[in-house]
Amino acid sequence: MPQSTSAANSTSEDQTRQVADDEGPIIPEATATCLTWKNLTQQNFLAAKARFVAWDHRGKTVSPGMWHAEIYPYPDTEDGVAWYICNCKWVHPDHARQWELDQVQEMLEKKCGAWNSGTVLSEKWQKTYAIVPSPWFRKNSHYHENLCPDHCAKPL
Repeated sequence: MPQSTSAANSTSEDQTRQVADDEGPIIPEATATCLTWKNLTQQNFLAAKARFVAWDHRGKTVSPGMWHAEIYPYPDTEDGVAWYICNCKWVHPDHARQWELDQVQEMLEKKCGAWNSGTVLSEKWQKTYAIVPSPWFRKNSHYHENLCPDHCAKPL
């Protein structure tokens, strides 16, 4: 279970499949990948995630072929954290449900350790979740580089 959050319980060590809880289904065909940044600030990690959940609760969605990020703290600091989602679908918008973000955090904790950066890709959903340091995100989002798979999101 992700530290300091309510999340899905997992009975499988397989990083490509998670067991659902009462809050939602599993993220299908999901693969977790660790990135190079370790020991992200726990408070900022959880606050950026909470901002994403609040954004979703306001009825917001990620448009087809686009990405959306939530960063904490804002404005940016050296120890800031960004959570972002790439919606690689051509037609349908995507949500950022809390149960999905909880599963992403759980998968990355199991594979990469707590409070570390990484991505989770669901081929079936054509969706990528990522957690990175906000300075890296700001630099790359400014130039629209390296955020999403090549076949995926385009800059606004």
